[in-house]
Amino acid sequence: MSFCEPAFLFYFLPLVLCLHAILRGEARNVMLLLTSLIFYAWGEPAHILLLLVSIGVNHLLASAISKAQTKRLASNLFITGLTCNLAALAFFKYRLFIIEVIRGHSNPDLEQVFSLPLGISFFTLQGIAYLFDVKRGDIKAETRWWRTALFISLFPQLIAGPILRFKSVVRQLDKRAVGINGFAHGMRRFIIGLGKKVLIADQLRQVSDSVFSITDPASPLQIQESLLAADIAWLGIACFSLQLYFDFSGYSDMAIGIGRMFGLRIPENFNYPHLSRSISEFWRRWHISLSTWLRDYVFIPLGGSRRSSWRTVINLWIVFLLCGLWHGASWNFVCMGASYGLVLSVEKVLAHNSRKKHVSPGIIYANIAWLFPLVFLRSADLRGSIRFLRALCFQETGNLRIFNPTNLTGNNIMLALFVSIIGVTPIFPFITRKSRRLAPSYQSAIATLRDFFLLGVLFISALSIAYNSLNSFWYFRF
Repeated sequence: MSFCEPAFLFYFLPLVLCLHAILRGEARNVMLLLTSLIFYAWGEPAHILLLLVSIGVNHLLASAISKAQTKRLASNLFITGLTCNLAALAFFKYRLFIIEVIRGHSNPDLEQVFSLPLGISFFTLQGIAYLFDVKRGDIKAETRWWRTALFISLFPQLIAGPILRFKSVVRQLDKRAVGINGFAHGMRRFIIGLGKKVLIADQLRQVSDSVFSITDPASPLQIQESLLAADIAWLGIACFSLQLYFDFSGYSDMAIGIGRMFGLRIPENFNYPHLSRSISEFWRRWHISLSTWLRDYVFIPLGGSRRSSWRTVINLWIVFLLCGLWHGASWNFVCMGASYGLVLSVEKVLAHNSRKKHVSPGIIYANIAWLFPLVFLRSADLRGSIRFLRALCFQETGNLRIFNPTNLTGNNIMLALFVSIIGVTPIFPFITRKSRRLAPSYQSAIATLRDFFLLGVLFISALSIAYNSLNSFWYFRF
């Protein structure tokens, strides 16, 4: 089930909110667990058993680790849990890629037989982090199975994150209250996320899909080698970058908003990454829950930055190769991870050799360096990625009479582009902070205008969902 489906917006979410308002104490948590399982089974009835098995294995092994008499036994139990989680991920997500690597070619028939369970990349990482934290002694293993299940399957973040930590969730399960202000804040955050997805990301997707279809081997446009010009390529990758940000941050906003309506604080996942001055800073601001997970459970255990600069570079490469593979099972994702690893390694070496110990070339550099590896994320195959990168470097000659940028940018798309450029900056939080210095009457008027504006966003988004075909969130496929 998607947050943008009419069934979720008009039936599931209102019903769950009503039940949550009626129930009290532990009954609320049990209700959230049951509705989370229903939410997953609605979209993935064939894989609900996989989610339940993952919950059971992680719960039992965490309990066994906490009771282990020796560190060696605890380590062996943790390795068993890590193997189980990674084995499930490898089987469902990477088996076709592994077969392709071994055989040297892909098998389209197998791709049709096997489907990727929704959210497996997210709930698997949460299970691994839970076991890791129990082994390190940072948290105590949960004794009640259903609370472990609620942590892993909590429906606002189950499908596409943010990736939660057990410590942050369990503290809120016992004592949480939903006041009017908290509920209203959650509603506003949800509407903002819905507008980001439906009114901005889905509009920009029309441009990026059209441009990238030129290099898609399944598209008839790809046989026309003259179509991909530099301006077309730059328009396409810029729109895809903005589409990806508003799609994914929109989902995170909706998850955070739903959490607040239930009295839960889900951590922020984005912090205006397009204002970064380096790729290192960009990744600290982008998909924060994944970046911090990779830092805490991969980079630091490998040695982090405590050793030589070259060992640090190797650790960065390992982390970002894993990050690329986490996004998907193909050589495109390997190249994407390797590309970001290369840029980050260069920044790290330059920072090591610099007196200031940091690299801050500028916002323009960071945003351009961010775009090139994204080509691998969006292109259908490596051949298409290479063609697209050549076009970005002005190595392709396009026929503008056939495929002109003006043909891709109607009024609604131009408006979405304009709003998206404003939306990647913290201008609205800035206005909010400044308005707090005004007289109470002015603050009340501004708050009223804001709420009427958000009601308009909700109404237009609902109309768009009702009359247009549904575009799934980008990270649903991961």
